[in-house]
Amino acid sequence: MHGRGWETHQRDYADLEHSAQEILVSQNAWIPGLLQTAAYTSYLLDAVVALDQDAIGAAVRGRIERQKVLYQRDTHLHVGLTEAVLRHRMGGAVIMAEQLRRLADLSRLPTVELGVIPADTDMPSRYGASFDLFEHLDGRDDDSIVIVELEAGEVREGDPERVRAYRVRRRSRARARGSDLRLAHAAWCFALRE
Repeated sequence: MHGRGWETHQRDYADLEHSAQEILVSQNAWIPGLLQTAAYTSYLLDAVVALDQDAIGAAVRGRIERQKVLYQRDTHLHVGLTEAVLRHRMGGAVIMAEQLRRLADLSRLPTVELGVIPADTDMPSRYGASFDLFEHLDGRDDDSIVIVELEAGEVREGDPERVRAYRVRRRSRARARGSDLRLAHAAWCFALRE
């Protein structure tokens, strides 16, 4: 992923996102890329990934460009976040407050479903790795792919049995999550106080 260059990486993701009818995201580390503000993305790419400033600018532009898929009626994004994702102030209070406002705005789109798993939820299993599941690629019911991003790369799974395991895990997390953004609002208020 990182060796191919971030612009290429963003284009690859955009192609997958545009070909999928459903994108299921399970995230316990940070806000998913399709929902990130430019400042939040820039912070992550600088502080976490350690890209140089030129690469950061190109990657941020690519990620923001990808977000156009959120406004297309034929693609639906279903995101499950852990409460910790909302409470960790990546980049500080100002960046996080802007990010939480953006989440609240995007959650109102008819193509976006956002759920939060409260920290005190009885979970059916461990969190496991965060992942993106792209369903019904090019309109085919039997064509899906899972991407698990790692620190220095990614794992892509297209084998139906392995994809099924992620579907099951995503459903179990969906049952555990909250159905509204009360936690996002609470985290946003907390970020503003600091």
